[in-house]
Amino acid sequence: MLPDPAGCWALARTLNISPVTAQVLYNRGLTTPEAAHAFLTAGREQILDPFRLKDMDRAVAVIRRRIAQGGPIMVYGDYDVDGVTGTTILVLALRALGAQVDFYIPNRFSEGYGLNVGALEEIHARGYDFVISVDTGVTAVKEALAAKAMGMTLVVSDHHEPGPELPDVPALINPKRPDCTYPFKGLSGVGVAFKLALALEVPGAWDLIDIVTLGTIADMVPLVGENRAIVREGLAALGNTRRPGLRALMEVAGVKPPVTATHIGYSLGPRLNALGRMGSAMLGVELLCTEDSERAMTLARHLDEENKSRQEVEAGILEEALRQAESQPPDQKEFVMVLAGEGWHHGVVGICASRVLESYHRPSILLSIDGEEARGSARSIPAFHMHRALLQVSDLFSKFGGHAAAAGMTLKSKDDIAQLRRRLNEIGRAWLKPEDLVPELRIDTTVTLDQVNHDLLMELQRLEPHGIGNPQPVFAVSDVVVADSRTIGKEANHLKLLLRGKGPGAIMDAVGWSLAPAKPAITSRVQVAFHPEYDTYQSRNQLRLTMRDVQVIASPDGSGMPVNLAPVPQVTVEACRSWDPLNARRT
Repeated sequence: MLPDPAGCWALARTLNISPVTAQVLYNRGLTTPEAAHAFLTAGREQILDPFRLKDMDRAVAVIRRRIAQGGPIMVYGDYDVDGVTGTTILVLALRALGAQVDFYIPNRFSEGYGLNVGALEEIHARGYDFVISVDTGVTAVKEALAAKAMGMTLVVSDHHEPGPELPDVPALINPKRPDCTYPFKGLSGVGVAFKLALALEVPGAWDLIDIVTLGTIADMVPLVGENRAIVREGLAALGNTRRPGLRALMEVAGVKPPVTATHIGYSLGPRLNALGRMGSAMLGVELLCTEDSERAMTLARHLDEENKSRQEVEAGILEEALRQAESQPPDQKEFVMVLAGEGWHHGVVGICASRVLESYHRPSILLSIDGEEARGSARSIPAFHMHRALLQVSDLFSKFGGHAAAAGMTLKSKDDIAQLRRRLNEIGRAWLKPEDLVPELRIDTTVTLDQVNHDLLMELQRLEPHGIGNPQPVFAVSDVVVADSRTIGKEANHLKLLLRGKGPGAIMDAVGWSLAPAKPAITSRVQVAFHPEYDTYQSRNQLRLTMRDVQVIASPDGSGMPVNLAPVPQVTVEACRSWDPLNARRT
Protein backbone atom coordinates (compact mmCIF):
# COMPACT_ATOMS: atom_id res chain seq x y z
CA MET A 1 0.00 0.00 0.00
CA LEU A 2 1.57 3.29 -1.11
CA PRO A 3 1.48 5.99 1.57
CA ASP A 4 -1.16 8.67 1.11
CA PRO A 5 -0.89 11.47 3.72
CA ALA A 6 -4.03 13.18 2.46
CA GLY A 7 -6.02 9.94 2.61
CA CYS A 8 -4.90 9.22 6.17
CA TRP A 9 -5.72 12.76 7.23
CA ALA A 10 -9.20 12.43 5.69
CA LEU A 11 -9.81 9.24 7.71
CA ALA A 12 -8.66 10.92 10.92
CA ARG A 13 -10.83 13.96 10.37
CA THR A 14 -13.98 12.14 9.23
CA LEU A 15 -13.89 9.42 11.89
CA ASN A 16 -12.60 11.69 14.66
CA ILE A 17 -9.63 9.46 15.38
CA SER A 18 -5.94 10.16 15.75
CA PRO A 19 -3.78 10.23 12.62
CA VAL A 20 -1.81 7.31 14.08
CA THR A 21 -4.90 5.10 14.18
CA ALA A 22 -5.92 6.36 10.75
CA GLN A 23 -2.54 5.25 9.39
CA VAL A 24 -3.08 1.77 10.83
CA LEU A 25 -6.48 1.51 9.14
CA TYR A 26 -5.06 2.78 5.87
CA ASN A 27 -2.26 0.20 5.99
CA ARG A 28 -4.90 -2.52 6.18
CA GLY A 29 -6.54 -1.37 2.97
CA LEU A 30 -9.30 0.62 4.67
CA THR A 31 -8.71 3.72 2.60
CA THR A 32 -12.16 5.33 2.67
CA PRO A 33 -14.15 6.58 5.66
CA GLU A 34 -16.98 4.22 4.69
CA ALA A 35 -14.74 1.13 4.68
CA ALA A 36 -12.98 2.15 7.89
CA HIS A 37 -16.29 2.85 9.65
CA ALA A 38 -17.66 -0.55 8.58
CA PHE A 39 -14.53 -2.20 9.94
CA LEU A 40 -14.73 -0.39 13.29
CA THR A 41 -18.44 -1.14 13.72
CA ALA A 42 -18.52 -4.68 12.27
CA GLY A 43 -21.45 -6.72 13.55
CA ARG A 44 -24.45 -8.83 12.68
CA GLU A 45 -25.74 -6.42 10.06
CA GLN A 46 -22.69 -7.17 7.92
CA ILE A 47 -23.44 -10.89 7.64
CA LEU A 48 -24.27 -11.61 3.99
CA ASP A 49 -27.33 -13.43 2.71
CA PRO A 50 -26.43 -17.15 2.86
CA PHE A 51 -28.38 -17.83 -0.31
CA ARG A 52 -25.73 -15.92 -2.25
CA LEU A 53 -23.58 -19.04 -1.81
CA LYS A 54 -23.77 -21.33 -4.81
CA ASP A 55 -26.01 -24.37 -4.19
CA MET A 56 -27.30 -23.08 -0.85
CA ASP A 57 -30.87 -23.18 -2.17
CA ARG A 58 -30.38 -26.79 -3.28
CA ALA A 59 -28.87 -27.80 0.06
CA VAL A 60 -31.74 -26.23 2.00
CA ALA A 61 -34.34 -27.88 -0.21
CA VAL A 62 -32.88 -31.38 0.05
CA ILE A 63 -32.26 -31.11 3.83
CA ARG A 64 -35.76 -29.77 4.54
CA ARG A 65 -37.23 -32.58 2.46
CA ARG A 66 -35.22 -35.12 4.44
CA ILE A 67 -36.36 -33.68 7.77
CA ALA A 68 -39.99 -33.70 6.60
CA GLN A 69 -39.63 -37.38 5.68
CA GLY A 70 -38.28 -38.17 9.13
CA GLY A 71 -35.18 -39.97 7.89
CA PRO A 72 -31.91 -39.91 9.91
CA ILE A 73 -29.05 -37.56 8.98
CA MET A 74 -25.33 -38.12 9.57
CA VAL A 75 -23.04 -35.10 9.91
CA TYR A 76 -19.50 -35.97 8.76
CA GLY A 77 -16.83 -33.60 10.07
CA ASP A 78 -13.09 -33.11 10.33
CA TYR A 79 -10.89 -33.73 13.37
CA ASP A 80 -9.50 -30.19 13.87
CA VAL A 81 -11.19 -27.38 15.83
CA ASP A 82 -12.84 -26.01 12.71
CA GLY A 83 -14.31 -29.40 11.88
CA VAL A 84 -15.36 -30.18 15.46
CA THR A 85 -17.10 -26.83 15.93
CA GLY A 86 -18.67 -27.00 12.47
CA THR A 87 -19.98 -30.50 13.17
CA THR A 88 -21.39 -29.24 16.47
CA ILE A 89 -23.16 -26.35 14.72
CA LEU A 90 -25.00 -28.64 12.30
CA VAL A 91 -25.81 -31.26 14.94
CA LEU A 92 -27.38 -28.63 17.21
CA ALA A 93 -29.08 -26.87 14.29
CA LEU A 94 -30.62 -30.02 12.84
CA ARG A 95 -31.77 -31.16 16.26
CA ALA A 96 -33.46 -27.78 16.72
CA LEU A 97 -35.34 -28.49 13.49
CA GLY A 98 -36.52 -31.82 14.84
CA ALA A 99 -34.16 -34.02 12.82
CA GLN A 100 -32.83 -37.39 13.92
CA VAL A 101 -29.10 -36.69 13.67
CA ASP A 102 -25.76 -38.25 14.60
CA PHE A 103 -22.18 -37.34 13.77
CA TYR A 104 -19.02 -39.01 12.52
CA ILE A 105 -15.43 -37.76 12.57
CA PRO A 106 -12.74 -39.96 10.99
CA ASN A 107 -9.74 -41.09 13.00
CA ARG A 108 -6.64 -39.21 11.90
CA PHE A 109 -4.44 -42.28 12.21
CA SER A 110 -6.53 -45.14 10.84
CA GLU A 111 -8.53 -43.17 8.24
CA GLY A 112 -6.78 -39.87 7.58
CA TYR A 113 -8.30 -36.58 6.50
CA GLY A 114 -11.61 -36.21 4.73
CA LEU A 115 -14.38 -38.41 3.44
CA ASN A 116 -13.37 -42.01 2.88
CA VAL A 117 -15.25 -44.89 1.29
CA GLY A 118 -14.81 -47.19 4.28
CA ALA A 119 -16.46 -44.68 6.60
CA LEU A 120 -19.32 -44.14 4.17
CA GLU A 121 -19.88 -47.91 3.99
CA GLU A 122 -19.92 -48.11 7.80
CA ILE A 123 -22.35 -45.18 8.01
CA HIS A 124 -24.60 -46.82 5.41
CA ALA A 125 -24.52 -50.10 7.34
CA ARG A 126 -25.72 -48.24 10.42
CA GLY A 127 -28.84 -47.20 8.54
CA TYR A 128 -27.84 -43.70 7.39
CA ASP A 129 -28.24 -42.88 3.72
CA PHE A 130 -28.11 -39.07 4.08
CA VAL A 131 -24.78 -37.39 4.90
CA ILE A 132 -23.80 -33.73 5.27
CA SER A 133 -20.08 -33.01 5.29
CA VAL A 134 -18.52 -30.15 7.27
CA ASP A 135 -15.07 -28.67 6.60
CA THR A 136 -14.32 -31.42 4.09
CA GLY A 137 -15.53 -33.00 0.87
CA VAL A 138 -14.75 -30.52 -1.90
CA THR A 139 -12.13 -32.86 -3.42
CA ALA A 140 -13.97 -36.13 -2.62
CA VAL A 141 -14.78 -37.06 -6.22
CA LYS A 142 -14.23 -40.81 -5.75
CA GLU A 143 -16.06 -40.86 -2.43
CA ALA A 144 -19.07 -39.03 -3.90
CA LEU A 145 -19.35 -41.66 -6.63
CA ALA A 146 -19.19 -44.43 -4.03
CA ALA A 147 -21.91 -42.76 -1.96
CA LYS A 148 -24.12 -42.44 -5.02
CA ALA A 149 -23.60 -46.10 -5.89
CA MET A 150 -24.77 -47.03 -2.37
CA GLY A 151 -27.90 -44.92 -2.80
CA MET A 152 -26.71 -42.29 -0.34
CA THR A 153 -27.44 -38.56 -0.57
CA LEU A 154 -24.31 -36.51 0.09
CA VAL A 155 -24.45 -32.76 0.72
CA VAL A 156 -21.00 -31.12 0.89
CA SER A 157 -20.16 -28.01 2.90
CA ASP A 158 -16.49 -27.02 2.85
CA HIS A 159 -14.12 -24.06 2.56
CA HIS A 160 -10.93 -25.67 1.25
CA GLU A 161 -9.48 -25.20 -2.21
CA PRO A 162 -11.34 -27.25 -4.85
CA GLY A 163 -9.49 -29.63 -7.13
CA PRO A 164 -9.79 -29.67 -10.93
CA GLU A 165 -13.06 -31.64 -10.65
CA LEU A 166 -15.94 -31.12 -8.23
CA PRO A 167 -17.75 -34.09 -6.66
CA ASP A 168 -21.06 -35.08 -8.26
CA VAL A 169 -23.46 -34.33 -5.38
CA PRO A 170 -26.92 -32.74 -5.08
CA ALA A 171 -25.44 -29.66 -3.39
CA LEU A 172 -21.89 -28.42 -2.79
CA ILE A 173 -21.52 -25.25 -0.70
CA ASN A 174 -18.05 -23.70 -0.81
CA PRO A 175 -17.31 -20.00 -1.38
CA LYS A 176 -14.08 -21.01 -3.15
CA ARG A 177 -15.70 -23.14 -5.86
CA PRO A 178 -14.92 -21.50 -9.23
CA ASP A 179 -18.52 -20.82 -10.13
CA CYS A 180 -19.49 -19.28 -6.78
CA THR A 181 -19.88 -15.50 -6.87
CA TYR A 182 -20.14 -15.11 -3.10
CA PRO A 183 -18.11 -11.95 -2.38
CA PHE A 184 -16.33 -13.17 0.76
CA LYS A 185 -14.05 -16.16 0.19
CA GLY A 186 -12.47 -16.34 3.64
CA LEU A 187 -15.12 -18.26 5.61
CA SER A 188 -13.95 -21.11 7.81
CA GLY A 189 -15.59 -24.52 7.69
CA VAL A 190 -17.65 -23.67 10.76
CA GLY A 191 -18.54 -20.36 9.09
CA VAL A 192 -20.00 -22.22 6.10
CA ALA A 193 -21.92 -24.52 8.47
CA PHE A 194 -23.27 -21.45 10.26
CA LYS A 195 -24.42 -19.97 6.96
CA LEU A 196 -26.26 -23.23 6.28
CA ALA A 197 -27.93 -23.02 9.71
CA LEU A 198 -29.02 -19.44 8.94
CA ALA A 199 -30.38 -20.47 5.55
CA LEU A 200 -32.34 -23.31 7.18
CA GLU A 201 -33.89 -20.69 9.48
CA VAL A 202 -32.90 -22.66 12.56
CA PRO A 203 -34.61 -21.26 15.69
CA GLY A 204 -31.99 -19.47 17.79
CA ALA A 205 -29.31 -19.85 15.11
CA TRP A 206 -27.55 -16.74 16.35
CA ASP A 207 -27.15 -18.35 19.76
CA LEU A 208 -24.57 -20.62 18.10
CA ILE A 209 -22.23 -17.66 17.54
CA ASP A 210 -20.00 -18.58 20.52
CA ILE A 211 -19.13 -21.94 18.93
CA VAL A 212 -18.72 -20.36 15.49
CA THR A 213 -16.26 -17.84 16.93
CA LEU A 214 -14.19 -20.55 18.61
CA GLY A 215 -13.75 -22.44 15.33
CA THR A 216 -13.23 -19.35 13.18
CA ILE A 217 -10.36 -17.97 15.26
CA ALA A 218 -8.77 -21.39 15.84
CA ASP A 219 -8.74 -22.12 12.09
CA MET A 220 -6.66 -18.98 11.46
CA VAL A 221 -8.76 -17.65 8.61
CA PRO A 222 -8.51 -13.89 7.87
CA LEU A 223 -10.27 -11.89 10.58
CA VAL A 224 -11.76 -9.43 8.12
CA GLY A 225 -15.13 -9.08 6.41
CA GLU A 226 -17.72 -11.55 7.63
CA ASN A 227 -15.23 -13.32 9.87
CA ARG A 228 -14.59 -10.08 11.75
CA ALA A 229 -18.32 -9.47 12.08
CA ILE A 230 -18.76 -12.98 13.49
CA VAL A 231 -15.95 -12.88 16.03
CA ARG A 232 -16.63 -9.35 17.29
CA GLU A 233 -20.11 -10.44 18.34
CA GLY A 234 -19.07 -13.98 19.20
CA LEU A 235 -16.29 -13.15 21.66
CA ALA A 236 -18.75 -11.39 23.94
CA ALA A 237 -21.14 -14.34 23.65
CA LEU A 238 -18.31 -16.76 24.42
CA GLY A 239 -17.43 -14.90 27.59
CA ASN A 240 -21.05 -15.15 28.75
CA THR A 241 -21.80 -18.63 27.41
CA ARG A 242 -24.07 -20.94 29.35
CA ARG A 243 -22.91 -24.06 27.52
CA PRO A 244 -21.54 -26.49 30.12
CA GLY A 245 -18.86 -27.71 27.73
CA LEU A 246 -17.47 -24.28 26.93
CA ARG A 247 -17.61 -23.19 30.57
CA ALA A 248 -15.74 -26.33 31.65
CA LEU A 249 -13.17 -25.89 28.88
CA MET A 250 -12.52 -22.31 29.96
CA GLU A 251 -12.19 -23.38 33.59
CA VAL A 252 -9.54 -26.06 32.96
CA ALA A 253 -7.68 -23.67 30.63
CA GLY A 254 -7.74 -20.86 33.20
CA VAL A 255 -9.58 -18.52 30.82
CA LYS A 256 -11.71 -15.84 32.44
CA PRO A 257 -13.94 -13.28 30.69
CA PRO A 258 -13.51 -11.16 28.73
CA VAL A 259 -12.46 -13.87 26.29
CA THR A 260 -10.02 -12.71 23.60
CA ALA A 261 -8.73 -14.12 20.33
CA THR A 262 -5.47 -14.86 22.16
CA HIS A 263 -7.34 -17.04 24.67
CA ILE A 264 -8.78 -19.07 21.80
CA GLY A 265 -5.53 -19.29 19.85
CA TYR A 266 -3.32 -20.31 22.77
CA SER A 267 -5.60 -21.91 25.37
CA LEU A 268 -9.01 -23.11 24.18
CA GLY A 269 -8.19 -24.07 20.60
CA PRO A 270 -5.12 -26.23 21.36
CA ARG A 271 -7.00 -28.23 24.00
CA LEU A 272 -9.89 -28.94 21.66
CA ASN A 273 -7.46 -29.69 18.83
CA ALA A 274 -5.47 -32.13 20.98
CA LEU A 275 -8.22 -34.76 20.79
CA GLY A 276 -7.92 -35.12 17.04
CA ARG A 277 -4.14 -34.99 17.19
CA MET A 278 -3.72 -37.65 19.86
CA GLY A 279 -6.78 -39.86 19.29
CA SER A 280 -10.45 -39.36 18.42
CA ALA A 281 -12.08 -35.94 18.05
CA MET A 282 -15.57 -37.35 18.61
CA LEU A 283 -15.40 -36.38 22.30
CA GLY A 284 -14.91 -32.75 21.27
CA VAL A 285 -18.34 -32.64 19.67
CA GLU A 286 -19.82 -34.34 22.72
CA LEU A 287 -18.20 -31.71 24.96
CA LEU A 288 -19.70 -28.83 22.99
CA CYS A 289 -23.14 -30.45 22.74
CA THR A 290 -23.61 -31.79 26.26
CA GLU A 291 -26.05 -30.20 28.71
CA ASP A 292 -24.58 -32.19 31.62
CA SER A 293 -22.16 -30.04 33.64
CA GLU A 294 -20.55 -33.02 35.36
CA ARG A 295 -19.94 -34.81 32.07
CA ALA A 296 -18.63 -31.56 30.58
CA MET A 297 -16.00 -31.18 33.31
CA THR A 298 -14.90 -34.81 32.90
CA LEU A 299 -14.46 -34.28 29.16
CA ALA A 300 -12.70 -30.91 29.62
CA ARG A 301 -10.18 -32.46 32.01
CA HIS A 302 -9.57 -35.24 29.49
CA LEU A 303 -8.87 -32.60 26.82
CA ASP A 304 -6.43 -30.89 29.15
CA GLU A 305 -4.52 -34.15 29.73
CA GLU A 306 -4.44 -34.89 26.01
CA ASN A 307 -3.04 -31.42 25.38
CA LYS A 308 -0.23 -32.01 27.89
CA SER A 309 0.61 -35.29 26.15
CA ARG A 310 0.59 -33.51 22.81
CA GLN A 311 3.08 -30.92 24.10
CA GLU A 312 5.50 -33.62 25.28
CA VAL A 313 5.34 -35.53 21.99
CA GLU A 314 5.70 -32.31 20.00
CA ALA A 315 8.87 -31.28 21.87
CA GLY A 316 10.59 -34.58 21.03
CA ILE A 317 9.70 -34.50 17.34
CA LEU A 318 10.66 -30.85 16.96
CA GLU A 319 14.09 -31.47 18.46
CA GLU A 320 14.70 -34.32 16.04
CA ALA A 321 13.35 -32.35 13.06
CA LEU A 322 15.54 -29.32 13.73
CA ARG A 323 18.59 -31.54 14.12
CA GLN A 324 17.75 -33.21 10.80
CA ALA A 325 17.29 -29.81 9.14
CA GLU A 326 20.71 -28.64 10.24
CA SER A 327 22.38 -31.70 8.77
CA GLN A 328 20.80 -31.42 5.30
CA PRO A 329 22.88 -30.16 2.35
CA PRO A 330 22.16 -26.50 1.53
CA ASP A 331 20.57 -27.24 -1.85
CA GLN A 332 17.99 -29.51 -0.17
CA LYS A 333 16.73 -26.78 2.14
CA GLU A 334 17.43 -23.71 0.04
CA PHE A 335 13.78 -22.91 -0.60
CA VAL A 336 11.57 -25.63 0.93
CA MET A 337 12.17 -27.80 3.99
CA VAL A 338 11.02 -31.43 3.63
CA LEU A 339 11.79 -33.49 6.73
CA ALA A 340 10.74 -37.04 7.59
CA GLY A 341 11.06 -39.42 10.50
CA GLU A 342 10.13 -42.99 11.36
CA GLY A 343 7.33 -43.12 13.89
CA TRP A 344 6.79 -39.39 14.17
CA HIS A 345 3.35 -38.89 15.68
CA HIS A 346 1.17 -37.95 12.75
CA GLY A 347 -1.11 -35.84 14.94
CA VAL A 348 1.56 -33.25 15.80
CA VAL A 349 3.72 -33.03 12.67
CA GLY A 350 1.65 -30.04 11.50
CA ILE A 351 2.46 -28.09 14.65
CA CYS A 352 6.13 -29.03 14.31
CA ALA A 353 6.08 -27.91 10.67
CA SER A 354 4.96 -24.49 11.92
CA ARG A 355 7.89 -24.39 14.35
CA VAL A 356 10.38 -25.34 11.63
CA LEU A 357 8.94 -22.59 9.44
CA GLU A 358 9.44 -20.10 12.28
CA SER A 359 13.08 -21.19 12.64
CA TYR A 360 14.02 -21.11 8.94
CA HIS A 361 11.32 -18.93 7.32
CA ARG A 362 10.98 -21.56 4.62
CA PRO A 363 7.89 -23.49 3.50
CA SER A 364 8.10 -26.64 5.62
CA ILE A 365 6.74 -30.17 5.30
CA LEU A 366 7.09 -32.81 8.02
CA LEU A 367 6.33 -36.41 7.10
CA SER A 368 5.66 -39.32 9.41
CA ILE A 369 6.95 -42.62 8.02
CA ASP A 370 4.99 -45.71 8.99
CA GLY A 371 6.08 -48.82 7.09
CA GLU A 372 5.96 -48.00 3.40
CA GLU A 373 3.65 -45.02 3.91
CA ALA A 374 4.57 -41.39 4.52
CA ARG A 375 1.92 -38.91 5.66
CA GLY A 376 2.49 -35.34 6.68
CA SER A 377 1.55 -31.72 6.98
CA ALA A 378 2.82 -28.54 5.37
CA ARG A 379 3.01 -24.93 6.47
CA SER A 380 4.04 -22.06 4.22
CA ILE A 381 5.15 -18.44 4.01
CA PRO A 382 3.05 -15.74 2.27
CA ALA A 383 5.03 -15.84 -0.98
CA PHE A 384 4.62 -19.60 -1.51
CA HIS A 385 1.10 -20.90 -2.18
CA MET A 386 1.41 -24.40 -0.79
CA HIS A 387 -1.69 -25.92 -2.40
CA ARG A 388 -0.66 -24.70 -5.86
CA ALA A 389 2.83 -26.09 -5.35
CA LEU A 390 1.46 -29.48 -4.31
CA LEU A 391 -0.73 -29.55 -7.41
CA GLN A 392 2.46 -29.49 -9.48
CA VAL A 393 3.78 -32.60 -7.74
CA SER A 394 0.40 -34.32 -7.24
CA ASP A 395 1.61 -37.45 -9.07
CA LEU A 396 3.57 -38.28 -5.91
CA PHE A 397 0.48 -38.33 -3.68
CA SER A 398 -2.31 -40.79 -3.12
CA LYS A 399 -4.16 -38.00 -1.31
CA PHE A 400 -3.61 -34.33 -0.53
CA GLY A 401 -5.50 -31.12 0.16
CA GLY A 402 -5.29 -27.73 1.80
CA HIS A 403 -4.86 -24.07 0.96
CA ALA A 404 -2.21 -21.38 0.56
CA ALA A 405 -0.74 -21.54 4.07
CA ALA A 406 -1.25 -25.17 5.09
CA ALA A 407 -1.86 -28.59 3.60
CA GLY A 408 -1.84 -32.29 4.30
CA MET A 409 -0.68 -35.13 2.09
CA THR A 410 -0.07 -38.86 1.83
CA LEU A 411 2.72 -40.03 -0.46
CA LYS A 412 2.27 -43.11 -2.62
CA SER A 413 5.57 -44.38 -1.25
CA LYS A 414 8.13 -43.28 1.31
CA ASP A 415 10.69 -43.74 -1.46
CA ASP A 416 9.28 -40.57 -3.08
CA ILE A 417 10.37 -38.28 -0.23
CA ALA A 418 13.68 -37.37 -1.85
CA GLN A 419 11.93 -36.62 -5.15
CA LEU A 420 9.34 -34.48 -3.36
CA ARG A 421 12.11 -32.49 -1.67
CA ARG A 422 13.97 -31.98 -4.95
CA ARG A 423 10.93 -30.97 -7.00
CA LEU A 424 9.53 -28.58 -4.40
CA ASN A 425 12.89 -26.85 -4.12
CA GLU A 426 12.89 -26.45 -7.91
CA ILE A 427 9.45 -24.84 -7.66
CA GLY A 428 10.69 -22.64 -4.83
CA ARG A 429 13.69 -21.57 -6.90
CA ALA A 430 11.32 -20.45 -9.67
CA TRP A 431 8.75 -18.76 -7.45
CA LEU A 432 10.68 -17.18 -4.60
CA LYS A 433 12.91 -14.13 -4.49
CA PRO A 434 15.68 -13.74 -1.88
CA GLU A 435 13.63 -11.18 0.07
CA ASP A 436 10.75 -13.68 0.33
CA LEU A 437 12.97 -15.85 2.52
CA VAL A 438 13.71 -13.09 5.01
CA PRO A 439 11.13 -12.57 7.77
CA GLU A 440 9.60 -9.13 7.88
CA LEU A 441 8.43 -7.05 10.76
CA ARG A 442 6.02 -4.58 9.25
CA ILE A 443 5.89 -1.23 10.98
CA ASP A 444 2.66 0.77 10.74
CA THR A 445 4.20 4.15 11.49
CA THR A 446 6.79 5.97 13.57
CA VAL A 447 5.68 7.73 16.73
CA THR A 448 7.18 9.61 19.64
CA LEU A 449 6.88 8.38 23.21
CA ASP A 450 4.59 11.17 24.33
CA GLN A 451 2.08 10.13 21.65
CA VAL A 452 1.76 6.63 23.10
CA ASN A 453 -0.93 7.35 25.65
CA HIS A 454 -4.17 5.93 27.02
CA ASP A 455 -6.29 7.71 24.39
CA LEU A 456 -4.33 6.03 21.58
CA LEU A 457 -4.58 2.61 23.19
CA MET A 458 -8.34 2.99 23.59
CA GLU A 459 -8.60 3.76 19.87
CA LEU A 460 -6.41 0.81 18.94
CA GLN A 461 -8.56 -1.54 20.99
CA ARG A 462 -11.38 -0.84 18.54
CA LEU A 463 -9.32 -2.63 15.89
CA GLU A 464 -9.42 -5.91 17.82
CA PRO A 465 -9.60 -8.86 17.52
CA HIS A 466 -6.32 -9.29 15.71
CA GLY A 467 -5.27 -12.17 13.52
CA ILE A 468 -4.53 -13.00 9.89
CA GLY A 469 -5.57 -10.07 7.69
CA ASN A 470 -5.70 -7.75 10.69
CA PRO A 471 -2.37 -8.00 12.51
CA GLN A 472 -1.69 -6.27 15.78
CA PRO A 473 -0.38 -2.75 15.02
CA VAL A 474 3.38 -2.31 15.39
CA PHE A 475 4.98 1.10 15.83
CA ALA A 476 8.51 2.43 16.03
CA VAL A 477 10.14 5.08 18.19
CA SER A 478 13.53 6.33 17.05
CA ASP A 479 16.43 7.81 18.98
CA VAL A 480 15.18 7.34 22.53
CA VAL A 481 17.42 7.33 25.59
CA VAL A 482 17.86 4.17 27.66
CA ALA A 483 17.55 5.41 31.24
CA ASP A 484 17.78 1.90 32.69
CA SER A 485 18.38 -1.62 31.41
CA ARG A 486 17.97 -4.93 33.24
CA THR A 487 16.93 -8.54 32.85
CA ILE A 488 13.76 -9.92 34.42
CA GLY A 489 12.00 -13.25 34.88
CA LYS A 490 12.77 -16.37 36.93
CA GLU A 491 15.51 -17.33 34.49
CA ALA A 492 16.47 -13.71 33.69
CA ASN A 493 15.73 -14.32 30.02
CA HIS A 494 13.63 -11.19 29.39
CA LEU A 495 14.79 -7.61 28.85
CA LYS A 496 13.31 -4.53 30.47
CA LEU A 497 14.25 -1.00 29.43
CA LEU A 498 13.24 2.36 30.79
CA LEU A 499 13.02 4.66 27.75
CA ARG A 500 13.02 8.45 27.76
CA GLY A 501 11.97 10.49 24.75
CA LYS A 502 11.73 14.18 24.02
CA GLY A 503 9.26 16.32 25.88
CA PRO A 504 7.95 16.32 29.46
CA GLY A 505 6.62 13.01 30.72
CA ALA A 506 7.94 11.09 27.72
CA ILE A 507 9.21 8.13 29.73
CA MET A 508 7.96 4.56 29.56
CA ASP A 509 8.81 0.96 30.40
CA ALA A 510 9.55 -1.43 27.53
CA VAL A 511 9.68 -5.21 27.86
CA GLY A 512 11.24 -7.62 25.37
CA TRP A 513 10.32 -11.25 25.95
CA SER A 514 13.32 -13.59 25.49
CA LEU A 515 15.51 -10.62 24.52
CA ALA A 516 17.85 -10.78 27.53
CA PRO A 517 20.83 -11.83 25.30
CA ALA A 518 20.67 -8.36 23.73
CA LYS A 519 21.38 -6.55 27.01
CA PRO A 520 25.21 -6.42 26.73
CA ALA A 521 24.94 -4.62 23.37
CA ILE A 522 22.42 -2.00 24.53
CA THR A 523 23.84 1.51 24.40
CA SER A 524 22.43 4.78 25.67
CA ARG A 525 20.35 5.43 22.55
CA VAL A 526 18.12 2.96 20.69
CA GLN A 527 15.19 2.71 18.34
CA VAL A 528 12.45 0.24 19.17
CA ALA A 529 9.66 -1.53 17.28
CA PHE A 530 6.78 -2.33 19.63
CA HIS A 531 3.10 -2.65 20.26
CA PRO A 532 1.59 -0.78 23.22
CA GLU A 533 -0.39 -2.62 25.85
CA TYR A 534 -1.42 -2.49 29.48
CA ASP A 535 0.65 -4.25 32.12
CA THR A 536 -2.00 -5.86 34.33
CA TYR A 537 0.40 -7.77 36.59
CA GLN A 538 -0.65 -7.65 40.27
CA SER A 539 -3.78 -5.63 39.41
CA ARG A 540 -1.77 -2.83 37.82
CA ASN A 541 -3.02 -1.11 34.70
CA GLN A 542 0.12 0.62 33.51
CA LEU A 543 0.86 1.42 29.88
CA ARG A 544 4.05 -0.11 28.52
CA LEU A 545 5.75 -1.03 25.26
CA THR A 546 6.16 -4.68 24.31
CA MET A 547 9.25 -4.73 22.13
CA ARG A 548 9.24 -6.68 18.89
CA ASP A 549 12.67 -5.45 17.76
CA VAL A 550 15.37 -3.16 19.13
CA GLN A 551 18.27 -1.50 17.36
CA VAL A 552 21.12 0.51 18.87
CA ILE A 553 21.73 3.90 17.32
CA ALA A 554 25.50 3.60 17.52
CA SER A 555 27.08 0.17 17.47
CA PRO A 556 29.64 -0.86 20.09
CA ASP A 557 32.42 -0.79 17.48
CA GLY A 558 31.74 2.91 16.86
CA SER A 559 30.68 2.46 13.26
CA GLY A 560 27.49 4.42 13.82
CA MET A 561 25.42 1.81 11.95
CA PRO A 562 22.32 0.34 13.58
CA VAL A 563 22.82 -3.12 15.04
CA ASN A 564 19.77 -5.36 15.06
CA LEU A 565 19.54 -7.09 18.43
CA ALA A 566 16.24 -8.94 18.13
CA PRO A 567 15.81 -11.96 15.83
CA VAL A 568 14.11 -9.96 13.09
CA PRO A 569 16.54 -9.47 10.20
CA GLN A 570 14.37 -7.13 8.16
CA VAL A 571 12.18 -4.19 9.10
CA THR A 572 9.71 -2.55 6.74
CA VAL A 573 8.22 0.85 7.48
CA GLU A 574 4.85 1.27 5.79
CA ALA A 575 4.10 4.81 6.92
CA CYS A 576 4.93 7.85 4.84
CA ARG A 577 8.02 9.32 6.48
CA SER A 578 7.53 12.66 4.72
CA TRP A 579 4.28 13.11 6.67
CA ASP A 580 4.62 13.13 10.42
CA PRO A 581 1.27 11.95 11.81
CA LEU A 582 2.36 13.04 15.25
CA ASN A 583 2.39 16.71 14.24
CA ALA A 584 -1.09 16.54 12.73
CA ARG A 585 -3.93 17.83 14.84
CA ARG A 586 -7.42 16.40 15.11
CA THR A 587 -10.06 18.89 13.99
